Amino acid sequence: CRFPNLLSNGAEGIAVGIATSIPPHNLRELVSAISYRIKHPNCDIDALLHYVPGPDFPTGGIIYENEALKDIYRTGKGKVTISSRYEVIDEEGKPKQIIITEIPYRTNKSELVKAIDQIRHDKTIPGIDEVRDETDKSGLRIAIDLKDEAKPSAIIAYLLQKTPLKTNYSAHMVAIVDNRPKTMDLLSYCDCYISHQLDVISRRTRFNL
Repeated sequence: CRFPNLLSNGAEGIAVGIATSIPPHNLRELVSAISYRIKHPNCDIDALLHYVPGPDFPTGGIIYENEALKDIYRTGKGKVTISSRYEVIDEEGKPKQIIITEIPYRTNKSELVKAIDQIRHDKTIPGIDEVRDETDKSGLRIAIDLKDEAKPSAIIAYLLQKTPLKTNYSAHMVAIVDNRPKTMDLLSYCDCYISHQLDVISRRTRFNL
């Protein structure tokens, strides 16, 4: 593969006694890290973390930076917390709204809307008037209409705690290396990919000769 497919697309799988959960990453960041590793073969993982600060999930969201996030790349195991991206709209003459534009990875949008609507129905926290899924071709959009007396910050804090607006993703980066399963840190992954490319180019060159 002429690009680092395993980390850029991610992977998930379960086998006998083995499971892997590799989050997707930004291709430009990975290529920059691998290029740096080629030019600086004695660099450490922290130097590569400058280029790969974390996963890049296709559904967006906000990743909280902490030591557990760095552990994914230092040890091959770790957990990241992902929160939805939202904004509060409070315009004069219009009802207050919470607009959600990005949700955590692997969160089912329909189930999320259903969970928020159930909270509205049960009135476990007052102030939610209506919940709508306004997603269209321009992107994801969930609108939460609030009542006049509602406190948006309190409602957001409650929803982040009680619904999948905020979730955790556990990474366990196991890959097959030399026909054996191996837990990969960022450094070993870059080295394996570089070694693979050297092998491919050498074989191709010998064939052409």
